[in-house]
Amino acid sequence: MNSLLIVALQCLAAALVCAAPIHLPHDADFEYTVEKAQSLVEKLIRGIPSVQQDLTLDPSSETGNLQLMVKTLGIPPAPTFKALSEHFTLEVCLHRMSLGLQLHHSLLGALSPVSSSAMTHLLTDIRDLQALVHKMQDQSQLSVTSESEKPGFILSISGSYDAQVATHLVLLQLRTFSHDLVRSLRNIHTSLPESQG
Repeated sequence: MNSLLIVALQCLAAALVCAAPIHLPHDADFEYTVEKAQSLVEKLIRGIPSVQQDLTLDPSSETGNLQLMVKTLGIPPAPTFKALSEHFTLEVCLHRMSLGLQLHHSLLGALSPVSSSAMTHLLTDIRDLQALVHKMQDQSQLSVTSESEKPGFILSISGSYDAQVATHLVLLQLRTFSHDLVRSLRNIHTSLPESQG
């Protein structure tokens, strides 16, 4: 009888360890910042087609070559996300958000020295979103990603055609990254303690 009790207690302890709570701020300001970031990412996604319309490239004629050109042009991949857990913590999640936003801001800034108004708005939204991620890091008392941690890259651009293709590819990657951000921010929001309302 005692051995059954010990086994039951061991199973219970293991279940509690596996279901360890994710430590998130118990702060209404943090929740508001997460919601504000969600709205801004959705605005960012809506703004991407306007920038794509400014390109003279016809992507439908280049479908077979585009993915090969990602490597040829040296476009680095965006950070990836998982659901929050004890292994993929809020700190890791926000850090990857910050690095991804810095990456896309730097790529688009380098590819578009003479920006259209749509590109200017997009870069502003990315920068504002970056500020909100830094605010979430600060509100969570986590280390804020510094500018020195900006991902390094060297693009192999040899002319205006390459620049057009690279811009198109970066915008596609930014759209996918932004959808990942939306899912990740929703995951953070739904994981917040219920006491915040």
